[in-house]
Amino acid sequence: NQDEEGFSGCKNSDAEFITTEKIENTEYKIKPFIKKEDGREFLASSEAFKPVENSFKSLTIYKSFNFNMFLSWSFVGDADGFLVYTQDSKFPIYETNDGLKHYLELNDFKGSTKFVVKAFVNTPQGRLVIAESSPVGLSIRKYEKPDVSLIIPAYNAKDYIARSIDSALASDFANLEIVIVNDGSTDDTQKIIDWYDKNYENIVSIQKENGGVADTRNVGIEAAKGKYIAFMDNDDLIRPDMISSLYNSIEKNECDVAIAPLYRIVDKGYTIHCDLPFMEDVPYNMDKYLEIMYTPGYYNCAIWNKLYKASMVKEHPLGKGLKYEDVSWTPCILSYAEKFCFLKTPFYEWDRKSRPETFGDVLAKQPEDELFEHRKQAMLFFVQNGNPKKKEFLKAIAKRRLARYAKNSSNTAYEELIKKIDAGKY
Repeated sequence: NQDEEGFSGCKNSDAEFITTEKIENTEYKIKPFIKKEDGREFLASSEAFKPVENSFKSLTIYKSFNFNMFLSWSFVGDADGFLVYTQDSKFPIYETNDGLKHYLELNDFKGSTKFVVKAFVNTPQGRLVIAESSPVGLSIRKYEKPDVSLIIPAYNAKDYIARSIDSALASDFANLEIVIVNDGSTDDTQKIIDWYDKNYENIVSIQKENGGVADTRNVGIEAAKGKYIAFMDNDDLIRPDMISSLYNSIEKNECDVAIAPLYRIVDKGYTIHCDLPFMEDVPYNMDKYLEIMYTPGYYNCAIWNKLYKASMVKEHPLGKGLKYEDVSWTPCILSYAEKFCFLKTPFYEWDRKSRPETFGDVLAKQPEDELFEHRKQAMLFFVQNGNPKKKEFLKAIAKRRLARYAKNSSNTAYEELIKKIDAGKY
């Protein structure tokens, strides 16, 4: 019970959590200690932190193809789940124990209906509501000019593309151009795209003969009018604040690329990928990123968790005919960037629940010799087409990746390719 200057918490506690009165604009620390005859000896100290705000950053409702409306929200804080109500109802129309959810399909509601979302945490006494949104009704999508172009390649995606487009439309970045390129689908994908093209001014619809995802993205790149370009797959989701957060950071820091972690979603839940050891929202020389690319723990070749300067992307599009188009292009395009900035929040949702088997999974089942050739093409693409000034970085990245392939394969061709790259034969 001795006095301690600045103390406003709990002493001598073995509890895993405590409650205390919140003081505005106050930071907290946790310091474990042991008792000694001459007082306490502190063993460590946590970083200073502020209480989580727990508030709804945005809430929107737009028209959807599959359902008459969809609801999207951006929540800041730490929730265990959400409850959705119509404005005048006492009981929720929907509830989820997914504390990261941000999208809900609405059907059979009048366009005049307003909705409220409540965030809750689970306690021993039951659910405790920690934040409540203001009522929101059907919104009109605002759009003036294409500051950012989001490119979505589409192929036979009738079962999930509407949800992906909905999540893009829910973006809180007003001047977002959504370029959807149909790669010769044989199902009703184009019918869905046409509906969005008709109903939303910021949707750009392009049709082409089937040529693969790299060629499809290149068509989108050529058509994009934004100052910056982002990519999204036709079965994934983005969070409402992804584009605005990356845009604000890339503009503030005058960078060529803005990067953030991403979520991989499977039946067991969310896992974070592409989390990098950089300070948040400050400019870095791109060499810092290239130095760790494909090092243990940093398998970070994803194409979709980034915002790129459009002029750079248009000058260096994806390689045609390559099967591993993201593995081949990401190191290549990053080698032409001078600076990047990094945000700590995952915004992109790589959804493996809706469509568990990816094209990469299909490739991985090919015979060893064919698999090696595809991987070889990917490595050599960025070694040969990347920034000549970054050649040694690119060679090191290729060798690290090939070493990982070699570790999981009996094919000795990987080791031979590493030696050739090391000898400068490519």
